Amino acid sequence: MTTSTTLQTITLPNIIIKVILEYLLNRVVEFDYLIDFIHRYTLISKKWNEEIIGKLKVNNSLTTTSCNYELINKWNRLADRYKVDYEVQLEVYKKTIENSEIRDRVVSIRNSIGLFTKDDYNYYKNIRDISLKIKISIHEFEHDLPLLIDYSKRVNHELTLFSDFSYPKLSEKVSETFFNQSIFKSLSLSYFTISEMNHHNELSLLQQLNLFSVVVSVDSLSSILSRSPNLFKLVLNEIDIADGDYNIVLKLISNVSLKYQKLNHLLIHSNKYTVSYSSFVDLINTIKCQNVDFRIVIESPEQNQLVIDNTSIEKFRIILEQNYSKIDIFSIWKDKSNLRDIYLSTGVSIEDMNKLISLDTLHFHDDKMVSQVKIASLRELKTKTCPIHTIKIILQNNIGITKLDVFIMSAKKLAKILDSKSFPTLTSLVIKYVHPAERDINVDALLSLFQNNRNLQYISIQNCKSISLKNPQEFVMSILQVNSILISFIVHFNFTTNEDKIEDNIDFNLLDTIFSNNRTIQKLLLPSTISNDVNIIYSQKLINIFNKHSVIRTTNVDDK
Repeated sequence: MTTSTTLQTITLPNIIIKVILEYLLNRVVEFDYLIDFIHRYTLISKKWNEEIIGKLKVNNSLTTTSCNYELINKWNRLADRYKVDYEVQLEVYKKTIENSEIRDRVVSIRNSIGLFTKDDYNYYKNIRDISLKIKISIHEFEHDLPLLIDYSKRVNHELTLFSDFSYPKLSEKVSETFFNQSIFKSLSLSYFTISEMNHHNELSLLQQLNLFSVVVSVDSLSSILSRSPNLFKLVLNEIDIADGDYNIVLKLISNVSLKYQKLNHLLIHSNKYTVSYSSFVDLINTIKCQNVDFRIVIESPEQNQLVIDNTSIEKFRIILEQNYSKIDIFSIWKDKSNLRDIYLSTGVSIEDMNKLISLDTLHFHDDKMVSQVKIASLRELKTKTCPIHTIKIILQNNIGITKLDVFIMSAKKLAKILDSKSFPTLTSLVIKYVHPAERDINVDALLSLFQNNRNLQYISIQNCKSISLKNPQEFVMSILQVNSILISFIVHFNFTTNEDKIEDNIDFNLLDTIFSNNRTIQKLLLPSTISNDVNIIYSQKLINIFNKHSVIRTTNVDDK
């Protein structure tokens, strides 16, 4: 008997192919990757390029730097040829860009340190967002601060302005620009004195106001807030109330939130002023924010009959300054079911945390306080430092926790956490700093733990330089040869060398093979051996291998 097998060809609709290719195209937002992508995927046929490639779009704005205009021009020629849609964000502002096609793709300018004029608006005709970041010297103030922009209604303006000397007073002209003309979507001021004002115009565009170390009167602050109907985020960070009472400030915020009901994010940090317990509770009950962050001094409760009845707040952070009495906020919080992310500091007690039935993320300072927590919804644990046995107890009591974020940890503790058997539920580990072990750690044993961990998919360690490795690049590659679980591995070992090298000593063929065999890894910190203490460098050979396999290379050790 002869058996024949017929293979059927499956034809995917163009829309599905487009979705797949667009996912790959947007996986790495780097010009060199996009160029390599086009070179690879335009070799099939002319019809393919017309019907598939020509309908692709780069979803995120491509960010320029001061040194990548040659790459941008190369990408633009390819994108124009194959009709790929994209937009550009200028990270380093240039008054002129020779290529008019690229110039017309610019939709956003970030961190511009210069003035923006009408000619600039006309030059960048498709600009939508401008972010200005300007430092003012005393000389400029002595000659009066000029108008920072010529207003354009089609553009969203964000301004960050700070001085290099102590609390200069904003002039009437500047005050008029900032607080009587609806120009800015976001306004951040640092180290200024806001003078008294007699303004009446509505600041309808203002969505974010950030005041850091600013001197302002209650009347002036009231004037600004009461005329900002669309204020979404308010940050008052160590502001100095010229006429004194911070309780009035809390009342102002309550009134604005109640009147407009747009305020969603509120941050108040102050260790200078004391607020009454009742004023604080009144504010919490009035605001309709989802995200609130307090770092303040609260008087000891003068009455126990107060009740918090706020079901809007989802993320709640409170740190009590200069106050070590127990302020039991949560015991008077009537309905805690909407709280999803909370931070508990020393000085805050909570008798029944298990009523936080929607809690997803818990930041804690006192490990004894939370060791008995049992919350089914809990997914993420954040702490500055904590004994391993306490972490183990919390994870055993809360089997839904998959992410652990710790500020500082010893190399010995890291080794214990990498043991899958001890922490079987963890899939994500974030550590800010790993400090040296009491004695040198066994590097081979550590390598084996990284290789054989079958739970962690995301590992981020911002500073792991305390672990001494002869060849960190080889160490990382050895991990990926065995571990096929990791999706993201961003661990900053000491990648630098004591020698002046002009060439990599990475085995590129081996890395290419590793990426071919390991299709799970998507994001990796693996810089060249020619990196130095200042810069994390990727050689062109290394970049080509990353791009070939669509692996995101990271240069930012803060990445997670």
